[in-house]
Amino acid sequence: MAQVTCNVGQVISSGFFDTGSEIAKGPPYIVCSAGCAAAFDGEFPAGTALVGGKRHYFAQGQYANNGSKCDSGGGPGIPTGDGNAPDPNEAVPPDTCGPGEAAGVVNGKPVCAPDMTQPGDGTTPPKTPEPPKSDDSKSSQTDIETQTNPDGSKTVTTTTTTRNVDGTSTTTKTVDTLNPDGSKRSSSSTTTGSGVTKEAEDKDKDKKAEKCEKNSSDTGCGGDPKAVDSNGLYTKKEATVKGALESAAATLRGSPIGAAVTGFFVVGSGGTCPTATAMIPFLERTITLDFYCTSFATNALLLLRIVLLLIASWMAFRIAIE
Repeated sequence: MAQVTCNVGQVISSGFFDTGSEIAKGPPYIVCSAGCAAAFDGEFPAGTALVGGKRHYFAQGQYANNGSKCDSGGGPGIPTGDGNAPDPNEAVPPDTCGPGEAAGVVNGKPVCAPDMTQPGDGTTPPKTPEPPKSDDSKSSQTDIETQTNPDGSKTVTTTTTTRNVDGTSTTTKTVDTLNPDGSKRSSSSTTTGSGVTKEAEDKDKDKKAEKCEKNSSDTGCGGDPKAVDSNGLYTKKEATVKGALESAAATLRGSPIGAAVTGFFVVGSGGTCPTATAMIPFLERTITLDFYCTSFATNALLLLRIVLLLIASWMAFRIAIE
């Protein structure tokens, strides 16, 4: 069988495509139909609908040949086989519910609930239906942006913002890089928002509660500190600095050197300056020794007294502090 010619840009199908119930999945990027590979170009999500009572997400766009051949069931480039291209819809289909359920609206959103119009079997009354279930505990909005890179790859940025009933919100941004053949090259995801901050604060509160449970007197726990007997912190002693100095001074005065220093240079009243006169035969002269009567001697002895008193005071202080 002759192989098909895959013309670049030839549209094989267009419309709304059901991608299933997982919003993170999205439409297949590369499909194979009639032996030719086709790539999706459009937006997602372009709408939602209840299919058999379960929410499905729809993409809107078209699949066009990229010039490559593929195996759609009959061999590479052979225009036979079913392939894997999704079937398009002209529009987002109306909501449908499962057996025994009826479609309704809660807080502006379609939901499925047990059908109350169906009667019982005549012997037992019909069961009381459960309240309609809804996902109104939080709402989400997803935006997808696709950018074609110079090397033929595509960068798909999916931003999902979730708003919780407590007023907080989280934003998850996922960036996927796809190779020209549709395979994933890289992926990264970050989550920010007040919901993330609140979650971290709740964890901190749990840690603080656990800490305060172990020790109620810890900082920020509000408990009473443990009683401590102040008598065990400090014991007053009888010794003082003044008493130590006076005791050391008394000890010094009682020692031989202290007694000697105490009376040193103390001259009683009525004394005279000592002098001496002598005849030196070999000099044939009479010499008078009156050195201690000069002003120089008086000043020198006074200075010596001061030095000795300073030394004695230092020794007394050293003995006191040791």
